[in-house]
Amino acid sequence: MHPAEVPVLDVVRRRAAFTLADLPPKVDSYVEQGDSREVLARLKEKEKEPFDWVVTSPPYFGMRSYVPDQWLRNWFTGGSSEVEYSENGQIGGKSEAEFIEALATVWREAAGNCTDSAKLVIRFGSLPSLKKEPAALIRESLQMSESWKISTIKSAGSAPSGRRQADQFSTTGRYVDEVDVWAQRVAS
Repeated sequence: MHPAEVPVLDVVRRRAAFTLADLPPKVDSYVEQGDSREVLARLKEKEKEPFDWVVTSPPYFGMRSYVPDQWLRNWFTGGSSEVEYSENGQIGGKSEAEFIEALATVWREAAGNCTDSAKLVIRFGSLPSLKKEPAALIRESLQMSESWKISTIKSAGSAPSGRRQADQFSTTGRYVDEVDVWAQRVAS
């Protein structure tokens, strides 16, 4: 058996053309992609205009493979074509207290780069094997940051309700519902 040859770049071009065919009107904006602990420090050095919105999805507590799991997305946005299997620097593999503190630090740093009326939107989940409630973890990290007031936490459903890479390899099992969190910056 041999897999059929697929012209990957043609598929990406067609999909991009379809997706970008009908764009909304342009607005002043700035997007940063990367590890927020590094991005936020760079932004302070560059003295960028403060953000009105922060939209993020941090690694789940206990996740030790976030970087290698995201290598294809990273590559498509200009990252390395080589997979980095190191766990160095990943916050997911820490103790629960260290993880919550690491997230709280990110939320404080993010707030320091935002306008007083900024909004924070987070998609967050949990590894089923750790039996942790994602809403409780994210709520504690935001409260510890003292920088954001939660306005809404609601279920985003389980990961299998969307398309999952793991489904392709038949490795999926039980799931924990992900949550969407909306928060407002606490004025300084």
